[in-house]
Amino acid sequence: MSGKKFSRGSLVAIFILGCTLLSYPALSIFNVKSLVFGIPLLYLYIFASWSAIIFLVFCVVKWHTNVESSQLSGPNFSPKTKT
Repeated sequence: MSGKKFSRGSLVAIFILGCTLLSYPALSIFNVKSLVFGIPLLYLYIFASWSAIIFLVFCVVKWHTNVESSQLSGPNFSPKTKT
């Protein structure tokens, strides 16, 4: 149960981070006429932030499924069998 609470809390934190990264004040910092590798800085920031959010969600979900599967296959796990 604590894994679910931790996972839910982590996903909420990632959501808040995403809202902060993609809010107007943060976007206005990168809204300058500057190119990085031929890409406008604002577009690069939006794409990098979006990618980081997706990666963080992936890591949390992957960790959560690994924790659940390791709990199921632990030493005290005995699957129910029909007799």
